[in-house]
Amino acid sequence: MNLSVRTTVIVWLCVPLVLAAALLLFDNYRNALHSANSAYDNALYASALAIADRVVLDGEELEVDLPYIALEMLSAASEDHVYYKVVSGDGSLVTGYKDLPSADAEPESLDGDAAFFESRFRNQVVRVAEIERSIQRQSRSIFFDVVVAQTVGERDKLARELTVLYGSRYLLLVIVVIAAAWISASMALKPLKRLQHSLEKRSNHDLTPIEVSAAPEIDVVVAAINRLMERLRESFLDVRALVDDASHQLRTPIASLKTQIEVALAEDNPEKIKESLNTLLDTANRTGRLAEQLLTHTKTSEMPDFENTNLSELLEGVVRGWVIRALESDIDLGLEHTDDKICIACSPTLLEEALNNLLHNAIQYCPAGTSVTVRLYRSSGKVNIEVEDNGPGIAEADRSDALKRFRRINPADTIGCGLGLAIAAEVVELHHGKLSLLDADSSSGLKVLIEIPDADRATE
Repeated sequence: MNLSVRTTVIVWLCVPLVLAAALLLFDNYRNALHSANSAYDNALYASALAIADRVVLDGEELEVDLPYIALEMLSAASEDHVYYKVVSGDGSLVTGYKDLPSADAEPESLDGDAAFFESRFRNQVVRVAEIERSIQRQSRSIFFDVVVAQTVGERDKLARELTVLYGSRYLLLVIVVIAAAWISASMALKPLKRLQHSLEKRSNHDLTPIEVSAAPEIDVVVAAINRLMERLRESFLDVRALVDDASHQLRTPIASLKTQIEVALAEDNPEKIKESLNTLLDTANRTGRLAEQLLTHTKTSEMPDFENTNLSELLEGVVRGWVIRALESDIDLGLEHTDDKICIACSPTLLEEALNNLLHNAIQYCPAGTSVTVRLYRSSGKVNIEVEDNGPGIAEADRSDALKRFRRINPADTIGCGLGLAIAAEVVELHHGKLSLLDADSSSGLKVLIEIPDADRATE
């Protein structure tokens, strides 16, 4: 489930806050209970001392003139019950509740002479204070214990009241923080609303930069959108220019086809009709080639999916496809590669189309008796592909224009459509590589060099 930014902020802020408040509240309850015990333990201790002070020796027997006021102090202002007993040193009961528990362990102490502990008496939890005293008789001491117990209802009630007091404050704090977080998130998201409205009001052709004043984090998003829109604008202009050029380029062969058809229809001589049909076939082939090139060019405007590709096998397949055409043109077509398995991550479809364009140009424009050589090798961290011929070549001054769309070096050329080299260069650029037109190693001709980075090559 995808939560909104506002909800995500509040959840991640409030969940830790609520957990921290719960831990603090638990700690406050423990502290409140400890404080309540300390206060009530002092009263228990005082009552035990008051009783101990009223223990006297009557002959050989201990007697107690019980100070009821000391016990009333513990029970008058509460609903708690108070119990007591006085036990002589030999364990016999002097007065009080015989079955009231006494200390049987080493509990916490107050002033070093009183033991405090919790126990159960008459199905109730009680807090017990026990002190030991003695009475001197001639040369011996007679010991006795005073035990005073009180139920813990008031202690727990006081601890709960203090906890509720702290809890209400924590709850108020959580509510204030949630409200502040909600308001802060809403204020922070206002620029996104303005950005949304700005985009919704735009026309489909408005690719100008967005101007929204916002926080640095949102400015980064706006800047990324603006860069995307700039790339879209450039792509749109590129496509529009391509459409304009394509419509101009297609107008001529279509008009020519129409004229040649009219000529063929008006001809009665079978030989002349055949000649016209052959001319029509050539024109149709050129038009089809132009359409294929235009479709390929549209593919190069998109980012292709790369896959692990064996370039050695890819080049062998491409060269094999041009062998018959080369033989028909009396051209020696060869392939040289030093490694049978040079693999990189690339788009094999587009790379194959680029190589087909280069071989088409080389075989199309080289005269009979020449040669075309394709080479594949690695050099300086790059995969290099060369297509070299010893044909007429391209003058150095014309090479930059040769890589532009619909640019023919020879204006009288009616064979090509001026897209082959441009498409090949764009395909290589998509692979973060470079296409260069160089002099052939022989005395004449052209060498097309493709350099593709080999740093991120696929696993071989």
